[in-house]
Amino acid sequence: MRKGLQQLVLAAIFTWLAIGATIGMAEWIKPEVTSRSGLYQIPDFANPAIPFQIGISIFIVLLCGCFARTLYAHQRFFRVLILFLSLIPIVYLVDWMFSKVLYWVDKTVNAGVFIEVPSNIEIQRRVFTLMPLLVVFYIGMMIGVHVNTLIQRAEPKKIIRIRKRLRKRRSRLD
Repeated sequence: MRKGLQQLVLAAIFTWLAIGATIGMAEWIKPEVTSRSGLYQIPDFANPAIPFQIGISIFIVLLCGCFARTLYAHQRFFRVLILFLSLIPIVYLVDWMFSKVLYWVDKTVNAGVFIEVPSNIEIQRRVFTLMPLLVVFYIGMMIGVHVNTLIQRAEPKKIIRIRKRLRKRRSRLD
C-alpha cells in the first residue's frame, strides 16, 4: 500500500512538473514565434540566442514526453496523451480565473497594482505557441515507448545475472 501511494504521489508530481515545463517552454518562446497580433512569425535566426532558446524548448518538451510515457507505461498510449492534453487547458483556465479574481480584488480595494488579464489575442498566441510543442510532446511519448521496452528488456537480464551469481556462491559453499 505504501509503495503504491508513493508511486501515485510521484506520478502526480511529475505530471504537474511536465505540464508546467511544457507551458513554461511555450511561454518562453512565445515572443519569438508569434507576432503582436497573435499569428505565427518567422523567428530572427540571426540572433544566436533564438535558435538556442527554441532548441532548449524542444529538448525539454521532448524529455517530458519521453518521461511521461515511461512513467505511465502501465496505461494505454492515448490515455496518457489525453491526460496531458486535457490538463494543459485546465492549467490555462485556472491561470485565467486567478487573474480575473486578482483583477476584481484590485479594482474593489483600489490597490493600484497592475494585474494583466489575458486578452483574446494573448490566448491565441498561447495556443499557436503550444501546438507545435504538443507535437514535440507526442514525439517524445513515442520515443518513451521505445525507452520503456529497453528498460523492460534490461530487467530480466539483470535478474538472470543475479541468479547466476547466487548459484555460483551456493556451489562454492557446497
